[in-house]
Amino acid sequence: MALCAALDRRDYGSAFRWWWMGKDVPYPAGDSLFIEDGVYNGGFAFQGTILHYYLYKDDAAVRGRGADLVVSYINRWSAVAGLKNSMNNLLFYVEPVVGAERRSVFGFGDVGSFTPGNSSILRLEDGTYLMNLRRADYRVVDGAYVWADGKTVNTRNYLVKLDSELRPMGEPQELSMSYREGVHYRDALINGVEDVRLYRRGDGRVGMYGCTANLGEGGRIQMCTGVLDSASAPAKSYVDVAPLPSPEGRSCEKNWCFWGECGVYVYQWSPYTLYSVDSGALVLKKDMPAFFQHLRGSSRVVGTKGGWYVLTHGVVQRDGRRVYFHVLVELDRLTLAPKAYTVPFCFEGLGTEYCIGMDLRDGEAWFVYTKNDRDLSLGRVAWGDFRWITL
Repeated sequence: MALCAALDRRDYGSAFRWWWMGKDVPYPAGDSLFIEDGVYNGGFAFQGTILHYYLYKDDAAVRGRGADLVVSYINRWSAVAGLKNSMNNLLFYVEPVVGAERRSVFGFGDVGSFTPGNSSILRLEDGTYLMNLRRADYRVVDGAYVWADGKTVNTRNYLVKLDSELRPMGEPQELSMSYREGVHYRDALINGVEDVRLYRRGDGRVGMYGCTANLGEGGRIQMCTGVLDSASAPAKSYVDVAPLPSPEGRSCEKNWCFWGECGVYVYQWSPYTLYSVDSGALVLKKDMPAFFQHLRGSSRVVGTKGGWYVLTHGVVQRDGRRVYFHVLVELDRLTLAPKAYTVPFCFEGLGTEYCIGMDLRDGEAWFVYTKNDRDLSLGRVAWGDFRWITL
């Protein structure tokens, strides 16, 4: 094939001309001799996702548009083409959105072997914030998890009051967990409630949800909920902590996205599935474009005057390491369904970046994220820097 031959000899100009001539050639009707189905069923589109990089790798403004090509390819051809190479191609186009001048580091210190990690935020009525600060006793070294004692991973959660610019107003206060009557705590290999997200409940109280291996049989990882204790100031515990049953009987549950104002949570993204927080009843199930198969929940759903948004992430294995990308999804307040999503992005660079804390204000998205589960940072991104795909 002339296109592939041109790519092999790095003659990208010729490759582009062959690709342009062949990309819209229809499948030969009524002919079956010497027909390469794969060429017509996504083959040319796949080559386009590669060719774009080599044509524009030195032009950052245009190079990132290759992400649009890869997402379009996945949505169009996933039923007939393998996706592993497509996702690897995507990483060549994922661009950072947090510039050095828009990033700040929180600077919370270690407590013994416990290091600050993934943390969430909730804006209060007076414009200040609450943060759930996680500290855990493990490290990520060269993409691998290293446990402090070689036996268990342990998490401690702290409450921090922040001002309107997300600057700490005091020292983090460690929080205890008070479990609902009849709920039993069991030690496990992974202890504590991880990735706690704060949200506003329907009754106005500050709720939390996260995942834990301590409230089920055999160290099974479950989602759980609780309420910030408001009886003392400052609050010292989460109360009424209890596991949430898996609505689909899975042995490991993570990455749900609570939509507190609507009393539902996003369970998964393909098919897009909502369940009621209180009753556990199915609220909505909707088929989505194939790209949504790669999305997992990150933040809670955040509302603004302009709409409702949630941060998601995807993971690609590259050279034995987990590489994260991120996608904002806009949700429709009436139908509760997705209506648009961004082209994938990263915060500072490709690697193990993770974010469970987000707020939207003043024409910006504010992300509280980590690199290698450390270096807790705030990144501010102008809303106009995101490119959107309408559903």
